[in-house]
Amino acid sequence: MSTLLLFCLLCPWSYADQRSEVEAFQLENGMGVLLKPTEQHRHVSIRLVVGVGFADFSCREKQLPHLLEHLFFSGLDGGD
Repeated sequence: MSTLLLFCLLCPWSYADQRSEVEAFQLENGMGVLLKPTEQHRHVSIRLVVGVGFADFSCREKQLPHLLEHLFFSGLDGGD
């Protein structure tokens, strides 16, 4: 039991080192970028976060974000 407790206490510190490698900057167009280089993988991951949703549109305009979602993500693995 004490070994498990020790492991749980030390585990967050191993992840804390990885987070410190993240570089944050802003492009000229205002877009924020977080960059985390890694030597473990031979691929690139991209995550796009858009600060807009259904609550930002009137009832008449709510179909536009849904249509854009399908247009952007159609053909991607796991997309509709």
